[in-house]
Amino acid sequence: MSAEQSGASLRVRDLVRPYRGILTVAIALGVVAALASLAQPMGIGWLVDTVGRDGGLWSPIALLIGLFCLDAFVGGLQSYLVGRTGESVVRDVRFTLTGRLLRATRREHEERPSGDLHARVVTDTSLLKAALTQSLATMVVSALMVLGGILIMVVLDPLLLGLTLLSLSVAAAVTFLLARRLRGAAQLNRGRVGALGADLNRALSAITTIKVSRAEEREQRRLGTRMDEAYRTGLGVTKLNAMLAPTVSVGLQISFAVVFAVGMSRVATGGMSIAEFTSFVLYLFYLITPLVTVSTALGQLQQGLAAITRLDEVLRIGQEDGSVAEGSVAESSGGETGTGNTTTGAGTLARFEDVRFGYGTGPEVLHGMTFDIPRSGLTALVGPSGSGKSTILTLLTRFDRPDSGTVTLDGTDVGELELPELRGRVGYVQQDPAILSGTVEENIRYANPDASRAELDEAVRLADLEDVIAALPDGMSTEVGQHGSKLSGGQRQRVAIARMLLTNPDMLLLDEATAQLDSNSENALRDTIHGIAEHRAVVAIAHRMSTVIEADRILVVEGGSIRARGTHEELLATDELYRTLVRTDISDEERQRADSSAEETDTPRLMSSKGA
Repeated sequence: MSAEQSGASLRVRDLVRPYRGILTVAIALGVVAALASLAQPMGIGWLVDTVGRDGGLWSPIALLIGLFCLDAFVGGLQSYLVGRTGESVVRDVRFTLTGRLLRATRREHEERPSGDLHARVVTDTSLLKAALTQSLATMVVSALMVLGGILIMVVLDPLLLGLTLLSLSVAAAVTFLLARRLRGAAQLNRGRVGALGADLNRALSAITTIKVSRAEEREQRRLGTRMDEAYRTGLGVTKLNAMLAPTVSVGLQISFAVVFAVGMSRVATGGMSIAEFTSFVLYLFYLITPLVTVSTALGQLQQGLAAITRLDEVLRIGQEDGSVAEGSVAESSGGETGTGNTTTGAGTLARFEDVRFGYGTGPEVLHGMTFDIPRSGLTALVGPSGSGKSTILTLLTRFDRPDSGTVTLDGTDVGELELPELRGRVGYVQQDPAILSGTVEENIRYANPDASRAELDEAVRLADLEDVIAALPDGMSTEVGQHGSKLSGGQRQRVAIARMLLTNPDMLLLDEATAQLDSNSENALRDTIHGIAEHRAVVAIAHRMSTVIEADRILVVEGGSIRARGTHEELLATDELYRTLVRTDISDEERQRADSSAEETDTPRLMSSKGA
C-alpha cells in the first residue's frame, strides 16, 4: 500500500475512533466468552475422570452448565454490540461521504459517473461494516480462542499438538494465499458493480429519450454486458471465498485422523490418560469453529479492504474551499497577484481583471478578459457557442477559479469570500435547471427555506409564475414529479428563476434562462428581467437576440475575449459579428425593427463617406 493510500485508509479508520470504547467492551466480552469456551473441555475431562472414579457428578455438571450459559449470554451480548457498532459506523461513514460529495467541485462530479458514486456510498459502506467491526472483532476473539486452545493443548500433550500444527500449517498457508487473491478479485468486482450502477443511472435518467429512440433492446444489451462483467468478477470472488472454509476443514480433518491414530496408541501404551485424551480431542474439536470463523472473517476483511480503497477515493475527492480557494490566484500579466485590494468604481459591483482560464490541461478558454459589471442594469453576453460565455458565469459563482487575473465582487476577490456569502449574493439560473422531487413551493423555497410568505409571493410574481400555479391542481402544493417531469420546460425555468429571486441576490446570472419559454412567456419574463435589473445587476447569456436588444450594455464574446461592447444600436453600427448574430436569430418583427435602426445609424456614415 502506498503512503497516499495508507493516509487515506487512516482517515477511514478515524471514523471508527468514536466507537473504540464500545468495540473494546465488545472484544472484552468476546474474551470472556472465549475463556468460558476454553474451560468447557477441561470441565468435560473432569466429568470423564469423575465417572471413572465413581465420584459425584453434580459439581462437574453444574460447572459445565454455568460455562455453557455464560458463553451463550456473553457471546450474544458481544454479537449485539458489534452489530450495533457496525450500523453506527456505516451511518457515520455514509454521512461523511455524502458531505464530501455535496461539497465536491462541480468538475469532480462531471468527471465521475453518479451511479458509481451511488454504489460506493450505499453498497461499499456495507462491506466496510463487515470489515471494520464484525470481521475484526470476530478475528480477535477467534484468534484468542485458537491461541488459548493451543496453549492448553501444549500442556496436555506437546507431541500431539506438534502433529496437529503441522497438518494445519499447510492449510493456513493456502488460506492466506487465497485471501490475498480474494482482495484483488473483490476490488475488481466492486469496480464492475460501480460501472453497472453508472450505466443503469444513465439509462433511467434518459428513459424518455430511450423510448422515443426505440433503444430499449440496445440499452438492455448494454446493461446486460455490464451485468455479465459483474457476474464474472463476482463469481471469481465467490469461488475464492468458497475455498477458504474447506481448506481449513481439510486441515482439521487430517489433524483429527492423526490425533486419533497417535493418541489412541498412546492411551493403549499408558502414555496419556483417557481423560487427557478426551480433553485434547475436545480442544481440537473446539478449534474447528474459530478457525473456520477466522478464515471466513479474513475473506470478509479482504472484501472490506477492497471497499475501503474505493471509499478512500471519495474521501480524497476535490472539495470546494469555503473561504480561500486553493491555488485560486496566479500571477497576472503585470506580475502582481490578485487580492481583495482591487479597487472598483462606485457604480461597479463586479470586475474581471485580465482573467485567463482553461479547463485542466486543455486549451485556454479565456484570454486576458477585462470588463466591469455595474450594480444595476442588464448586461447581456452574446457570441458564438464555445466562445467562453458560460465560463464567465462559473467564475463569478466560483465553480471555477481563474488561472491568472482576478474576479472581484465589491472590490474583494471572490476567492476570499466565504462560499455561502458569495452564492447568497450571486444567484445563478442554469440553462437546464434542476427541479427536485417535491412540491412547487418546496422547489422555490429551496435556496431560502425561511423566506416569508410575502417574499415567496413576490418571487412568484416576478418570475411570472402566478398563472401557472393557479392552473396547477394543488397550486403551490402540486408535486412536480421526478426531475420536474410534471412541468413543462418553460415552467421549470421559471420555477428556477423564482428560486433564485427568493434569495434577493445582488447579482442574478441567467444562462440562457429563457430558452424554453414560448413567445408570450419570454416577452413577459423579459419585461420582468428589466424590472429586476432596475435594482440589481443582471447578467444574461442569450442566443435569442430578442432577449438582449433592450439590454443596458452588451458584451460580444468571441474566442475567449471581449470583441466589442455597447448598446444594441451602437453594436449594430460598429460590429459585424453582432450584426450577423442579430440577422441570424432575431424574429421577423424584431428584424424589421433592427433593420430600421441599422439604416438610421448607417445613413450618416454613408453620407459622410460620399462627402469625403
